[in-house]
Amino acid sequence: MASFLFAACAPRGSGKTYAGKYVAKCARELVGGRIEVLSFAKLLKMVCFSMVDSWDVGIEPLSNEAKLVKVTYFPPVFMLMAQIRTALKFYADPDLCPGPRGQETIAMNIANTFVQRFCTKVEGSHPFFVGAADHYHVPKAPMTFGIMLQLVGTEVVRRTIDEMFWIREVVARAERALSQGSVVYIDDVRMENEAEAIRGIFAHSENLHGSLFRIRPFNPTITDDGRSALHASETEQDRIVCDAEIENHFDGHFGDKVYDHVHEIMNFALCTTLANLEGRIEKLELK
Repeated sequence: MASFLFAACAPRGSGKTYAGKYVAKCARELVGGRIEVLSFAKLLKMVCFSMVDSWDVGIEPLSNEAKLVKVTYFPPVFMLMAQIRTALKFYADPDLCPGPRGQETIAMNIANTFVQRFCTKVEGSHPFFVGAADHYHVPKAPMTFGIMLQLVGTEVVRRTIDEMFWIREVVARAERALSQGSVVYIDDVRMENEAEAIRGIFAHSENLHGSLFRIRPFNPTITDDGRSALHASETEQDRIVCDAEIENHFDGHFGDKVYDHVHEIMNFALCTTLANLEGRIEKLELK
């Protein structure tokens, strides 16, 4: 039986989430199955949310939009580690850091590396937790949530702890979903090793069809959340070799382009599979 995996190499504001609706539409029409939408950045976002979404973190609004906030201080490492460990417990694949000990080790590495590289230790009681700790941490440079995503995702985890950490999470979920008959859509391929991991799934899976396609946006609208346009997570994707390119002019035709691309691949694979099956049945009848 044919299975399907599609992945989008796309910058922010390109319409990758919107594209997923049309991948899902095609999947429902042709195979009637469910679709599993995966993101390399999902677990990263949950980890970063855990680091800032707490009463013991100082946050200063920069605008009315939730993404535009500046983190003014972080708690001591043991508090930060506990928050990260909770995120891993609820959102990470069980095989990625199995059990409380595995979660604690990863959380400790992330918390320690982050505060050592990007924060300054300030002696004295935590501003809102008097008496519980003798220090807290202040960012060395302005720290928005978008900047945190880049620093934690790449500088802390990929380059210091494990360059495959975020990737193994998605690969494990993708392979499990494919084995259960789901169509998989990965919507945020930005790094070269992420693309290589997707190629690896194709190489080691029998009768798996799909594509890694690039979304090329024209005049996208992007909310400024502080992220650097020169960061590897924004520039490395330009070096990724894709199977196809789909332009998004934000004129109402983008969804149809995605649908046509996905439909062509799925329809060809299903027809080929059916023809091969009919051929085997005919050989059996001749015997």
